[in-house]
Amino acid sequence: MKTFKEFRQEQLEESIVADLVLVTKDVSKIAYNVGVIGAKALGRGSVRAVKALAQRYNKQAIADRKAAKELKKLNKAEALRKAKAAYVDAKLTLEKEKEQIVQLSKTEKDLKKSDIDKAKKQIDDGLKKLNVFAKKNKLT
Repeated sequence: MKTFKEFRQEQLEESIVADLVLVTKDVSKIAYNVGVIGAKALGRGSVRAVKALAQRYNKQAIADRKAAKELKKLNKAEALRKAKAAYVDAKLTLEKEKEQIVQLSKTEKDLKKSDIDKAKKQIDDGLKKLNVFAKKNKLT
């Protein structure tokens, strides 16, 4: 006759084996599903590759790409023109502000000296940033 300890040991071993079988079954099921999904994706990928090659060397597609390239150049030139106009406007505005500060009367300058100094500093910083922007985008 088996002791309770031996009986419990056998039950434990059997449950471990049963759990291991279940885990192995689940893992193999998952691996199978992943393989099926991979095979489907591979099949679709080869179809996409063939379509992409056909599209690349199709005469209409080549013409469309050329037209899109020209349109992109035109849009870039238009954006550059708009940027140049905005740059000029901003620069003129800042210069007018600076002139207005210079034209203030001496009493106004004395009363608001700190505000005027801050404004001058901000205007100078703005002009520096505009010059950097202009050099970077070849606006000048």
